[in-house]
Amino acid sequence: MSSFNCELINKATKLSTRNAQRAKNSKFCGCFFCTSIFKSSAIEEWISEHPRDKHEFASIVCPHCRMKTVICDEQQLDINKELLIEINTRWFGKTKLLTQNVKI
Repeated sequence: MSSFNCELINKATKLSTRNAQRAKNSKFCGCFFCTSIFKSSAIEEWISEHPRDKHEFASIVCPHCRMKTVICDEQQLDINKELLIEINTRWFGKTKLLTQNVKI
């Protein structure tokens, strides 16, 4: 049984979009696709949802897997491997983790 409730998982996934500005106030970020944890200073790429969006409304691209599934610790989330694996499993299924050699 998971120690994370659905509300926390939903909050985390919603915070993975339009989060470039929040990354400036974060020390660490984590990707729930590849489950990497990295310093916010490692972020080099963002994707805008709309061509007219300003940078602060862009979404962070993971420096490891290039997916926009990144959450930041500034967002009142404790970024840890267990949380990232739980979100990954709920969103992508266990097969995604198995292909990455992450133990569940």
